[in-house]
Amino acid sequence: MKGRLDRAQLRELDRLNADVMFGESTVIFGEGDPGDHMLVIRSGHVRVSRRSHDGRDFLMAVLGPGDVLGELAVFDPGPRTSTATALTRVIATVVQRGLLRTVLTDDPRWSLLLLERLTERLDDVEAQLVGFASTGVAGRIAGQLVHLASRFDTRSDGTVHIACGLHSDDLTQLAGAGHTSGTDALAAFAAKGWITLDEHGVTIRDLAALRRCARQADAPIAVHRPA
Repeated sequence: MKGRLDRAQLRELDRLNADVMFGESTVIFGEGDPGDHMLVIRSGHVRVSRRSHDGRDFLMAVLGPGDVLGELAVFDPGPRTSTATALTRVIATVVQRGLLRTVLTDDPRWSLLLLERLTERLDDVEAQLVGFASTGVAGRIAGQLVHLASRFDTRSDGTVHIACGLHSDDLTQLAGAGHTSGTDALAAFAAKGWITLDEHGVTIRDLAALRRCARQADAPIAVHRPA
């Protein structure tokens, strides 16, 4: 995937920097904190969220190994615009702005990496806006599940367990859906046997079905409620 570091770049980071460990639920940086460094995730998963004007916390992204976090600090010395929290135990390499600027000058590959990362972010925003206008809630949530599945290993039985503590409300927020409609979509997926939800996360049991649902312009949601 573009915007991620290759092995040679990770080895270069090992030479220049030391890794830092963050325990589960640790806030790596908070919205409003000084943005004087970026991080490269080596293992674990990170929740990136932003607080709304009314004080609610909204999930923006889930990042994993090889992803770059807080890269805007390289170009903008202003405060952080989001909060990063370790969903699991996370090991990351911290790269200070001054050092990274030197590396960018000496090795154009790093400039290309950051440009790819920023381009990827813009592509994601554009795709999300198009999805809001053209895809139903079920399709959007299915798309988020397919995307998350690509970050985790497939088990021997063909299932994918997204084991990073995400719950139904998190998946709903990622898809930009309301609580009720998002919960209905997840319940419908579970009823069809596509996913299993529990306190440890979500297990995807029929990835092909979710892909088909994500491609539909207005995937229907069929949920039977008790009278």
